[in-house]
Amino acid sequence: MRPKRDTREGVQNPNHSTEATALRRNPSPFRGREEVTLAWISHSLINPRQHRFVEFVRRELNIDVLEIYPSKWGDETRENGYPINGTNMGEFVFGSGAYDDVLDFEPDLLYLQQELWSRAALQAAGFSKSTRTPLVTFVWENKRPLAQIERGILTAVDGVVCGNTEAEERLPDDVETAVIPQVGIDTELFTPGDGDATHDLVFPSRPSPEKGWSLLEEAVEGTDLTVHRPWEQGEERREYGAMAKEYRRARVCVQPSVTQEGWMEQFNYSVGESLACGLSAVISDCGSLPDIWGDCPAVEVVPEGDVEALRKALLDPPEPGGGREYVEERYGYRAVAERLTTFLKTVSQNL
Repeated sequence: MRPKRDTREGVQNPNHSTEATALRRNPSPFRGREEVTLAWISHSLINPRQHRFVEFVRRELNIDVLEIYPSKWGDETRENGYPINGTNMGEFVFGSGAYDDVLDFEPDLLYLQQELWSRAALQAAGFSKSTRTPLVTFVWENKRPLAQIERGILTAVDGVVCGNTEAEERLPDDVETAVIPQVGIDTELFTPGDGDATHDLVFPSRPSPEKGWSLLEEAVEGTDLTVHRPWEQGEERREYGAMAKEYRRARVCVQPSVTQEGWMEQFNYSVGESLACGLSAVISDCGSLPDIWGDCPAVEVVPEGDVEALRKALLDPPEPGGGREYVEERYGYRAVAERLTTFLKTVSQNL
C-alpha cells in the first residue's frame, strides 16, 4: 500500500457554497465501528449494473450508503436523481441539491467514481476540503498521460481505487492506491444455461473499430463459425440482465479489441459476465484484458490485430471449465465489495 501525502491544498469547489459549513473531520471513521456511512457519487450509478452492486454493499456489508447520481444521463433515467450542469463526463457537475444532501447525510467518507480530469472530481474535491470529509476516488483511465488538473486534485484525495494496473501505474508513487474494479459481477444474475447454444460465438460489444468487429468478420470468413450479435437486438438488449440470455446463445465469447488513440481496454464486463454464464472466451491483449482475464483457464489471449491468430483460437477455443469459478473468486459481488471495504478502512485508518 502506498503512503499518502498529507497536503490538501490547491482545489476549489465550483458548485458549492461553504457558508455556514462546520469544519469537521473524523480522522478514522471506520475504526472500531460496526456501521459506517458513505456518500457514493457517480454518473454511472444511473445504470442498474452499478446500483445493484451498491445495494449489495449496503445490505451485506452493513454500510449506510447515500447514492448521488444524475436523474438523466444520455437515454438512461433513474428516479430520485439530481440535476446536472453539462452533458459529458469531463464537463458535468452536479446541480443544486446533491451536495446539500451529502452535507445533511454527514458521511464518514466520500467515494467518487469519476475520472480525476473531470469537473465532477474538482467539485467533490472542493466539497471534501471545505467540510474536511475524507475523499477516495475511482479511476479507469489507463492510457493518457497524467494531466495537470489530475495532479492538483490528487493533492486533495486520501486514496484512489484503480480499475486496472495500468491506471495505478500512471499515478504518482506517493498516492495510496488499490486495484479493484468499479463494481463486481452479479453471478446470481449471470448463470449457465442448459447447454442449448445456437451459435459458436457471441460478439457482445458494439460494432466499432476499437472493439475489433471488422477483425472478427475477417477471422470467421470462409469458416463454418456462426456469430451471435446481441447489439442487433436494439432496445431489448438495454435491459440489464437481458444479456445473460444472449451470452447463453453461444459457446464462446470473443472480444478482439484494438488499441486506439487515447483508448485501450480497461476491464470489459462482457467477458466476465459471459464466463459466469459458462462460456469460454477468446480475447486480444489490448489494454487490461490479459491482466484481468488472462489467468482464467477458460480464456485464450491472442495478439491484438492478428487475424490469423484470432481465427486459429476461434476454431480451437479453450474449454469453459473454471471460468465461472474464476469470476466468482476474483470479481464476484462479495469478492469486490470486501476488497473495496478493506481499502476504504485502510485509507481512513491512515489519516
